[in-house]
Amino acid sequence: MIGIKDLTYRTHYIPVLDADTRTNLTPKKVTPILRPCPGQCGHSVPFSGDLRPKCIIVSLTSQLILFNVHAKKFIPNKNFLKLEKTFIFPVTPLHMLRTLAFSFTKHRLIIPNVLPSTVPILSTLDSYLNANSEIFNNSINLNLNISSPLFINNIFVGNRDLIIQLLEIAKQFLLRKNFTFYTDGSLTSLDVNSSTQTQMGFAWIEITDATPNLGPPPPSYKGALSFNPSSTKAEVYALLTAIIAVPDDSELDVFTDSLNVIHTFHVVMNKLTSTRRILKCNNHLAWRLIDILITKKSLIVRLHKVKAHSNDYWNE
Repeated sequence: MIGIKDLTYRTHYIPVLDADTRTNLTPKKVTPILRPCPGQCGHSVPFSGDLRPKCIIVSLTSQLILFNVHAKKFIPNKNFLKLEKTFIFPVTPLHMLRTLAFSFTKHRLIIPNVLPSTVPILSTLDSYLNANSEIFNNSINLNLNISSPLFINNIFVGNRDLIIQLLEIAKQFLLRKNFTFYTDGSLTSLDVNSSTQTQMGFAWIEITDATPNLGPPPPSYKGALSFNPSSTKAEVYALLTAIIAVPDDSELDVFTDSLNVIHTFHVVMNKLTSTRRILKCNNHLAWRLIDILITKKSLIVRLHKVKAHSNDYWNE
């Protein structure tokens, strides 16, 4: 356990996914192996040209997750493993470590406005939060409150530029209470010869004060998703990011061409719906977060079905 303002330097290790050549194993049976990151992931690299770590992650942390690894003398006596001297072998399977990291939110708590000036390299997101610390310390949007577990940076893991863009739009919305969104999501194949090479994209546009083909373009946001490809999942995250962007005590009218999203929304928001049934919904983690945000932020959200390709200017 460390203090909330303690600065930690952590060597970045990455999973070795190709060392175990067996293809018929469950995640729990695969030999967990980590190796030092070669320093090409964008983190700070304070050491170069020697044998010290090539990739160091620097941040303020409130707590650290500890896990056990085998001793240096430990070498799995298995002829199907391709081993290197830099490998380390966690006792816990990799998928369990990932689950622990994502379920334990406090280890990612960062307070940029108290970062010491001696930190060698900060990300663009850290610098942005530092420059806007007054807004994020006293925001009327729960998702912009840096002390809240629902702060945007505590919810999403991904492209920092997209997180900054969403923060900027949320800042523009702070003085408003009524919003009209058009949302959309899509699933496209990056390789027509492969069913696994896909990309999910989502987007929304806020058109309360907009007139087609007149004036400045209305606020809009777009992003992409990984894992478990589904066009409905993209639609769900379009709705989720729209809810995140608006301040507390707001009213939202959301137009979508996904009847599945509308149906699931009413199921999840129905207080008579059991937790068991919600957990059976596809993308239930996102839906539960939507439910929590609507309740915590005291939002009124109305979903409307709009027919796809019906010459609706904002839905084309």
